[in-house]
Amino acid sequence: MPRKKETPAVDTEEIRAQLKTRRDELLAKAKHHNYGGQEELKGDLVDQSTDLSERELMLGLVESDRLKLREIEEALKQIDENSYGTCEQCHEPIPIKRLLAMPTARYCVECQQKLERTR
Repeated sequence: MPRKKETPAVDTEEIRAQLKTRRDELLAKAKHHNYGGQEELKGDLVDQSTDLSERELMLGLVESDRLKLREIEEALKQIDENSYGTCEQCHEPIPIKRLLAMPTARYCVECQQKLERTR
């Protein structure tokens, strides 16, 4: 049976602060851009086409930001439940360096690589 990896404790308060800052930035961005606004299309067909292309791009960005917000909220929930920093696949601790670089990481590097190979 493989020996469980020993990992020093993660400073969850530092990571919580990072996550909350990023969440606030995303929410401010959404408020500033007023995503999803229903403005009337104006101008000729070329102008309208350009406006529609820009809206489609913004909707793609909106979805990306929503995904990021969900990941942040999930990480904050895990911190509150004392389950943060554990790989969802192998249940081993996620290395601190990985968590500091990517606070929303759900998998250790090894498991993340396996998942990406199967996609």
